[in-house]
Amino acid sequence: ETERLADRLGQWRETAARVDSIVHAPDALERATDVQVGLLVFLGSILRQRLGHNDDAITIYRAALQIAPDSLEAIDALIAILRQKGDWHALADVLRQRGRIVQELPDKRATFAEVAELAERAGDLPGAIDAWRQITDEDDADRDALDQLARLYRQTGDRGALVDTLTRAARLASSPADEKPLRMGIAQLDAETPRCVAAWQAVVYLDPDDTSARTKLEAAHWRNSDWIAVSA
Repeated sequence: ETERLADRLGQWRETAARVDSIVHAPDALERATDVQVGLLVFLGSILRQRLGHNDDAITIYRAALQIAPDSLEAIDALIAILRQKGDWHALADVLRQRGRIVQELPDKRATFAEVAELAERAGDLPGAIDAWRQITDEDDADRDALDQLARLYRQTGDRGALVDTLTRAARLASSPADEKPLRMGIAQLDAETPRCVAAWQAVVYLDPDDTSARTKLEAAHWRNSDWIAVSA
């Protein structure tokens, strides 16, 4: 009713001042959490949508999140303002908070994917990796997220993490042609370890006509002194 009257009379500034006095009243902390948060979100929406006071709205929405960190209404409004302002660092932080709260997997994925994009754009590769890992930890069948992780691990030179990621991606391969380059990548990264044999064996199994893979498998057996396998 307050919103309707304020809109009809055009008295948004007066309404904002009145609601502000209510949310900052001495007894504010005695109110039920949902009531106080609802008032703060209402005030934030007036400041943002009716008066264009985005900086003040940010302060109010952050106050609401201090009381209820899982308030998606406050988070989504804050995200909209930060996206409009182009404050990418602050936006990434709030998106991370949102990603930890939302339950639906597609929503969570979209949120952390945006975090990853923002982090990488800012040159924060560890932050981008962490965001993609948040996705793969929730959904170990997300091939695209694994591919993104593999790309970033190549850039950072984390060979162990790259091998693990390629192995997980290989299990999700849609065809032998899709799986083969992943297994070859694992074999090349593990060239000096016993795991190299298993990787090249997988490549040969996927493509029995690949003579180069057979040669590399034989060389791997030689390095491991597996003479029976070499003679076979």
